[in-house]
Amino acid sequence: MIDQLAMGACTLLDRAPYPEWPVPLRADHEFVDGTCGVGPDEVLPDEAAYERFADTIMALLADPERAAAVRRAAAAYFDRHATATTADAYAGRR
Repeated sequence: MIDQLAMGACTLLDRAPYPEWPVPLRADHEFVDGTCGVGPDEVLPDEAAYERFADTIMALLADPERAAAVRRAAAAYFDRHATATTADAYAGRR
C-alpha cells in the first residue's frame, strides 16, 4: 500500500487494509473500500458482495473528481505520514 500512497494512486481495495498505520488510513479518502474482501475471520463474502464491488468500480470510473480527490489524499498522506523521515519519527528514531 505504501507504494500506492507514494505515487498518489486511486487505490480500490476489496476491504480496508489489514496493517495498522500510525495514522489510520480512511476509506474514501486515501483509498476506496470495495467492502467485499475476506475479513479477519477469513470467511469469504457472499456473491452479492462481489456484485457491489463491481458497482463500486463503475461508480468510481464514472466520477473522475472522486478518483482525483482520492489520489490527492493518498499523496498527501504519504507526504505527511509515510516518508522516511516521518517513519523514523514514528519509530522513535528522531
